[in-house]
Amino acid sequence: MREGHRALTQEMVRSAVDALDLKVGPARAVLSIATLKPGPLVDAADHRLDWIDGDSDFAKRRPSNRTPWRQLQADIEAAPGRLPVGTTAVSITGGLRLAPAFLVGTAFRMVTGADLAIMQGVQLWSTKDPYDSALVPGPEEHSVGQRDELAVAMATDPTEDVLTYLHEQTQARHERSRLGRAGQNPPLSH
Repeated sequence: MREGHRALTQEMVRSAVDALDLKVGPARAVLSIATLKPGPLVDAADHRLDWIDGDSDFAKRRPSNRTPWRQLQADIEAAPGRLPVGTTAVSITGGLRLAPAFLVGTAFRMVTGADLAIMQGVQLWSTKDPYDSALVPGPEEHSVGQRDELAVAMATDPTEDVLTYLHEQTQARHERSRLGRAGQNPPLSH
């Protein structure tokens, strides 16, 4: 119930659509690809690939075994043929690594010319969206003492989130190592 109305009329919906400047887009097939976490539309997907590898966020940061990833590549390359015939617009859902995301772009845009759309945070990104000028990637490096860890972002700036995550992982690893020493029980610091 909102503003005293129990049911919405067609006119109320039209008025809200106009007031919020909502656009009607093409009907889209849904492709769910999960290498990190399932997407919100996994049950409604026209085709889905579930390749979640590992139980923790830390374990999922890179593939644990290279052989199944060759199969993931074959599955992604076959995905255009698994969607309804004549599909020209596809919504991609699911949490996936950057390399499979690029492969999805190659498999669809370069082979079928389909328009791909995916949510980037709260923003819907589409391959058919116009842009004023090409964005030139720029590297930004932060030394965090984490061996060979690498974070790559497209379209959003996750720097603070990545640094916070790495700091938390370092703290958790440090506390586990302090607790794990035989014969010592140092106080934990937070």
